Amino acid sequence: MSSEEWTKAHGRYEKYAKPIFNRALKESYAPLLTVLPMINYDNYQSLIRSNINQLAMNQAYLKIYTKVGLVHGNRIGRELNHEQKRYVRDLYESTFLRSIYEWVQTNLGQRIVDVNEYTVQLIQQLVTDSLDRNYSVSQLRAYLQRSLNSPKFTRTRSLRIARTETTTAANHGAFEAAEESDLVLDKEWISVLDERTRHDHRIENGQTAAKDENFKMADGSLLLFPGDPKGSAKQVINCRCSYSLVPRRDDNGMLIFKN
Repeated sequence: MSSEEWTKAHGRYEKYAKPIFNRALKESYAPLLTVLPMINYDNYQSLIRSNINQLAMNQAYLKIYTKVGLVHGNRIGRELNHEQKRYVRDLYESTFLRSIYEWVQTNLGQRIVDVNEYTVQLIQQLVTDSLDRNYSVSQLRAYLQRSLNSPKFTRTRSLRIARTETTTAANHGAFEAAEESDLVLDKEWISVLDERTRHDHRIENGQTAAKDENFKMADGSLLLFPGDPKGSAKQVINCRCSYSLVPRRDDNGMLIFKN
């Protein structure tokens, strides 16, 4: 897959995911809206934390990773079939669907916790702002109501989450598709080269590694693929990178197969 093809595909994934994450963010604090008449400066911390719906974001993650992983994995599988028709869509999809729930819980559980925790922090900051403005309790409640119902409260966050998570979801799907191939594969990092590309990823563009080996980033960190859940926030948040899978050949130009 070329950089241009990836950019178009990722744009579609991001467009699909953004409203789902936006809705999940709103659903995560919807219980709080029902108890706003009870909130005050003494109980706001416990009331906010106890009225966050943890399940909403978990369900959104699972939906995005299932859909994007399947779509992108199948695309990569079709590309591998151009070299050797050994990729079977039904086999990939059944294997992927059996494993995706556990993979999301194991590899993304902390990300989901962090998203919900940041929601708590943002709402608590609204209360701090009210204190700084010397709002009365009734003004505090009205301010929270306006802020939490404003589209601005979730708009930017939902885009950032969608961009980050669709990168990881697609690249995980590609890796799982490669697992179903009989070919020995290498991978090549693909960066979206524009003014927003971070330095580490700009210089990583074109770097190669064996499929099961890590890419080594400029800061020394190791990523199995762009958006790897093991990566630090500075390496994965808002990442738009991908990778291509390249069948390995012997000295005679013949494809090499797994043992």
